[in-house]
Amino acid sequence: FPFITSPTDATWWLIGIIALTALIMIVIGNIFVSHNRVYRISQSQSDVQRDDSLALSRIKQLISETDKILANRTINGTAYTTGTTAIVLELPSFNASGSPIVGFDYAAIYVDMANPKKIYTDTQVTAGSKRPPGKKLLTDLNKTTIFRYNHTDPAQASAVTIYLKTSKIADVVNAESVASTTVYLQNK
Repeated sequence: FPFITSPTDATWWLIGIIALTALIMIVIGNIFVSHNRVYRISQSQSDVQRDDSLALSRIKQLISETDKILANRTINGTAYTTGTTAIVLELPSFNASGSPIVGFDYAAIYVDMANPKKIYTDTQVTAGSKRPPGKKLLTDLNKTTIFRYNHTDPAQASAVTIYLKTSKIADVVNAESVASTTVYLQNK
């Protein structure tokens, strides 16, 4: 470099290059950190919407298949009562080939009061039923679930409105999804 005429000039030139390189590295690091934060927030929003959609779809399916809504029922040893955070269903039973069989399957869809972020189904089936028995987690991102009925006595209802709000916090940003739908009992 012809403009460097002394060792002192070379030292200052080297310090300048190091400082400029460090500044560029800091900018690139900040861009990387910001991009990762935006990605995590976007992924959380996607997770919440997917969870909300899948849970609502399963709830709608069970309600639409039901013969009737029950006021209460013990399913797999647990007592459930139909209300704003739970619904108890009596479902027709079908065998593996899809033919109706004698008896009913029973399902409860409920918010777990011990952990209100979780919504479960608990299903008890008649012998020979193709429906899978037991407890299944629908979502662990629940914020609010409300069941409303088109009759003051839920056992007389022919339609259920479901309000479902799911949420997840990512980098202090609350990603939320809200869905609401009305389901008519097809077998009523």
